[in-house]
Amino acid sequence: MALRAAGKADLPRILALHERADYAAMIGADDAQALSRAIEGPQSQLLVWDGATWGFALLNGADRADRRIGIFRIAVERAGSGEGRLLVDALLAHAFHALGAERVWLDVAADNLRARHLYKRAGFTHEGTLRAHWLRRTGDRADLAVYGLLRAEYLAACPPAAAAVRATQPAGATP
Repeated sequence: MALRAAGKADLPRILALHERADYAAMIGADDAQALSRAIEGPQSQLLVWDGATWGFALLNGADRADRRIGIFRIAVERAGSGEGRLLVDALLAHAFHALGAERVWLDVAADNLRARHLYKRAGFTHEGTLRAHWLRRTGDRADLAVYGLLRAEYLAACPPAAAAVRATQPAGATP
């Protein structure tokens, strides 16, 4: 299982997963051009998960001086397989250890109970709800639940993925 930077060759598979009908009400819309810009960074990172099931995620804010990272567009090919949790753990390890984040945040459709449960189990705190905030690709409006996780909270919990990343950090990397 590995988290890696997406390349141009990954775009067709990312777009296919992104456009699946079951994700239309759960993740926002991006086109190939927007996703290509995320590959080229530096403010965004489009990452691919090569696990037992395949997935991707988009991180924003990698270049921010305040080290506040937003996680967007999380999707795995087999929802409910447990791979989503592994992907989130890997994203958090990457954000806090490789990027030196002080805060990682995300928003999620309030009716996406599976994802909300996953984020809570990963250590995120529900910080509030933005009512009727997001116009979904399906045409209806959804409340967005906002979640955040601080560096100190993450390191105190030290999930197994974090310990594994910390153990493999190259010399001089941000702990």
